[in-house]
Amino acid sequence: MSPIAEQEELVAARYGQFVVKRDDHIGLHLKRFGVFQGNNLRMLLEFIRPDDCVVEVGAHIGTFTVPFATRVAHKGRVCAFEAYDPTCRLLKHNIAINHCGDRVQVYHLLVTDEPGEYIPVTVEGNTGATTFLYKVGGVLSSCESTIRLDDWWAHHAANDGEKASAVNVMKLDCEGMELRVLRSAQSVLERFRPVMLIEINRRNLARHNATMEDIERLLRAYGYHFFINLYRGHEERYKLGRLRRLTEGGHGFDILAVHPGSQRYPGRHTGPWSTGIRTRSRLLWSALTYKVGSAWQRIRGVAQTATRRG
Repeated sequence: MSPIAEQEELVAARYGQFVVKRDDHIGLHLKRFGVFQGNNLRMLLEFIRPDDCVVEVGAHIGTFTVPFATRVAHKGRVCAFEAYDPTCRLLKHNIAINHCGDRVQVYHLLVTDEPGEYIPVTVEGNTGATTFLYKVGGVLSSCESTIRLDDWWAHHAANDGEKASAVNVMKLDCEGMELRVLRSAQSVLERFRPVMLIEINRRNLARHNATMEDIERLLRAYGYHFFINLYRGHEERYKLGRLRRLTEGGHGFDILAVHPGSQRYPGRHTGPWSTGIRTRSRLLWSALTYKVGSAWQRIRGVAQTATRRG
């Protein structure tokens, strides 16, 4: 196990210990709340069973991976894909210090439907926002290779034969590459209909020439229904609301996609009509608070300028 670097620190969080980059967005949230996206984590853990196979694409430093590993117990497994080299190193380190390496397999691979050359695009202060953009003439940097999930599964099934696990749950947080990942996994979707938590961000998707409507069409082709967690932030609780269309969720949110034939289909949830009202109200409130905050900042700026001149 490599030592902690000077620009890193160890954070004791609710689900384990994590080495994080200092002053990084997710690390700061772990220090403040003890958990990152506690509402969605709590929600997804309710759909994971001991002995499950969980596939996580965009595992980052393992804030979901470690609790997933605890949930699936020693007979289950978590297959964690992380393409960015510095983050993948921390992911492996955090799996080791939380003693769950026996049930977690880390893949330093970029999951996509289109093999080729990709370059990482990073965001200062938020390693979780790193994405990879396809670029003609570019160089595949900080990543060993690309892979389609269907090819990964075929290789896994060929090696394990009848002992090969079904894919029960998937989590996709790929900073706009979610459609590419889903397109690479259509045989997996057809065969297993896994429960999925998928990040939806209109702006990030656009960077990959994709839309939330594209994701909706693909998932509807497999019969999926869509739900949203009506609780936001880092509260470790959830209440599901059914969405008729992904556009009802806003510009950035996470969806829970569940096939109606699944034994894990949620029995209790708010209907589409009520969910639509609540999501629209939340979006209006967010827009209002943003405008009020911006106006207040402008007023403060004018007042400070007047004070200095006086």
